[in-house]
Amino acid sequence: MSDYNFDVDILRGQMARVLSDNEEQFAFVITEAISKIDISEAIELGQLGDDADADTAIANLRALADAIEAGQLS
Repeated sequence: MSDYNFDVDILRGQMARVLSDNEEQFAFVITEAISKIDISEAIELGQLGDDADADTAIANLRALADAIEAGQLS
């Protein structure tokens, strides 16, 4: 799968780095994105980033889900 540009002309790797440097916006961006996507299609077409650590990604996604379930995010 090749890289691609978003409407804002930023590569997905750059977007990921910017998002990872801005904790304040992380949960908003992630939950906004996954609330409006066909997750089955995203999984089928998706791939982990080159520097992604699968175990950390899974742990962080579980922590995010737990926080949403507990009402810690508003």
